[in-house]
Amino acid sequence: MSPPPPSPAENTFDDGCATNVDTVQSWLTFLRESQLRDLLIPLRPGGKNPIHAHKAGQWTRENAISYPDWDRGDKGIGLLLTDLFVLDIDDVGLFDHYRELWAPHLDECALQKTKNGYHCIWKRNKRLDEANITDKARGVVVDGKSIDLDIKTVTASLVKDATGVAHYTSAVLVISSPFGNNDSNGKPKKQWIRDPRDPNVGLKEFP
Repeated sequence: MSPPPPSPAENTFDDGCATNVDTVQSWLTFLRESQLRDLLIPLRPGGKNPIHAHKAGQWTRENAISYPDWDRGDKGIGLLLTDLFVLDIDDVGLFDHYRELWAPHLDECALQKTKNGYHCIWKRNKRLDEANITDKARGVVVDGKSIDLDIKTVTASLVKDATGVAHYTSAVLVISSPFGNNDSNGKPKKQWIRDPRDPNVGLKEFP
């Protein structure tokens, strides 16, 4: 059985925060205190694409802190992934299958319910780095067949900045949807089941 849904939020946002500004502040604090290099970035209204260029260090933590328009509810909030590793499972039945197969890992990770499935979130570990596991759609193959599961994390692309230093680019994870948390059918877009900002949940390393 899938995890029970969380209690409905008393506001329009996905994580229990009253405004986008509260959401941003809570994530900035979490990322700083957890010593994670992942960055918050605003998303284009109604979409999943960042509103600003971010490759090769064009978007920094200082940009996220000083960005003036977080309170505009038409913008979603994304995370540029570096230290986080996410399995994006777009099917509840598939999640149930792998929840049993990979027990207890999917019952212990940070978990966000999406419109069609779940985001399962961990911190990257040395083993993933050594195996060069990077961002990839349909990135898991079982018995020679790709399954409906995307890997979201740092990408394999290297881009040089103005000084010639090479940076890996980051995949984007949408953590808060624009225009509130419900779609046109009234179905929640995203809700936290186990929020990594909750001290009782935290962020575990990928097993």
